[in-house]
Amino acid sequence: MVIKKTTPGLMSGTMLIIATVIGGGMFSLPIAMAGIWFPGASIILTLIAIMMLLTGLMLVEVNLHYGGGASFNTFTKDLLGHKWNVVVGIAFGFVLYILTYAYISGSSAVISQTVEKYSGFYLPARLSVIIVSVLVGGIAWYSSLLVGRITTVLIIGKFVAFFATFSGLIWHVEGAKLIDSAAWALPDT
Repeated sequence: MVIKKTTPGLMSGTMLIIATVIGGGMFSLPIAMAGIWFPGASIILTLIAIMMLLTGLMLVEVNLHYGGGASFNTFTKDLLGHKWNVVVGIAFGFVLYILTYAYISGSSAVISQTVEKYSGFYLPARLSVIIVSVLVGGIAWYSSLLVGRITTVLIIGKFVAFFATFSGLIWHVEGAKLIDSAAWALPDT
């Protein structure tokens, strides 16, 4: 019996990156952009997008100079030295921890509330955290290809749902309300 080894393709990798960017933004943008209104948020998001693009291009450039099997740890150790490799490793671990925490707590809260709403059964938060952790961990353990495919389906569904939900609102956007933030936020009494 010959086992065919498959690797995730460009589409799966792209969708994983898109899911990471959307996920991080979904949790942080409403809080980070509160109070600076549309013009300020647009400028900040544009600058952040440019920095992310440049950072991604730099990582691609570094990747091109290393062979297969090289990791982020290899890059930082070679380019920055052992001490900075430790600092970058701790920062990288912290980011992974925060994202894991955010996804597990967010998903478990949604599952707990959905189960209670549709079945009337109260699902304790600890149990929903365990369910989400085991489910996602099992999928990731089984196959990274499966993770990529599930992510692709979910991201496509998210884009379709987003445009179906908000496409009708585009005709109701008024530039004056977006730009004149103080006048609309503090109406005359």
